[in-house]
Amino acid sequence: MIVFDVIKYGRKLATTGGEDLSVLNVIVNAVGKLGPKSQGTVDEKNDYELFLNTGGLTSRGPNAIDEHLRWSEHLMLDIGDEICIRILDSDSADAPTRSFPSRSSDVTKKEFEWARRRYFELRAQYENEES
Repeated sequence: MIVFDVIKYGRKLATTGGEDLSVLNVIVNAVGKLGPKSQGTVDEKNDYELFLNTGGLTSRGPNAIDEHLRWSEHLMLDIGDEICIRILDSDSADAPTRSFPSRSSDVTKKEFEWARRRYFELRAQYENEES
């Protein structure tokens, strides 16, 4: 199976992967005021935040509940940090630190409610527009 060895300054943080995965990721994020002309973000107007997330998504078949898996979330990074990701074929990986259902009825209902609200917000603007 495909696994990612995630290493920071030569120290292994995790070997991510699983026999039932269809998605595996390592994401390095920089959020906020990243350049001199940036207005930043709502939470990071005058500063920035650097962090790493590792995760995956299972694909277990039609009669199983798939899960989002996490090996690290919001692992803080600094300017100059060195992250190495080795892509390997291995028979084993570390157990994830967290998992949650990929699609719960709560999530689906919230998505529907958001879409409905958005539709009514934009309806007048686009409904009578010619295509």
